Amino acid sequence: MTKDRDTDGDDGQIRPFAAYLQETNRGRTHADLSKQFHELIGEVLDTGKPGSLKLEIKVSADDAEGRRLVVVETVTSKLPQPDPRKSIFFADDDGNLTRNDPNQLPLGIQLATEKRSERHA
Repeated sequence: MTKDRDTDGDDGQIRPFAAYLQETNRGRTHADLSKQFHELIGEVLDTGKPGSLKLEIKVSADDAEGRRLVVVETVTSKLPQPDPRKSIFFADDDGNLTRNDPNQLPLGIQLATEKRSERHA
């Protein structure tokens, strides 16, 4: 376009971005952002870790004069991940994992079984 755009808004009123966001894609982009933002807040509260929400808007001209534009929005979120679960194992002399420490002698502990007495029967 040959006309310079005044970024101060003196030559016209700048439409609020929120108005565009509520109209675009029949309101689905706004609804998707709201839903993912709500989910992000819940995950941050649950994990105590940070996350992010990203709105990417691509604009391209769709005609020779550049008056008709194609606008594509992409909403992505990066939710915080909980810490991975951990297990403890020991390595034996052959490099195999085992739950019992191969360098510790067994304690020889046995589970006691409860005998039912006649008066509790």
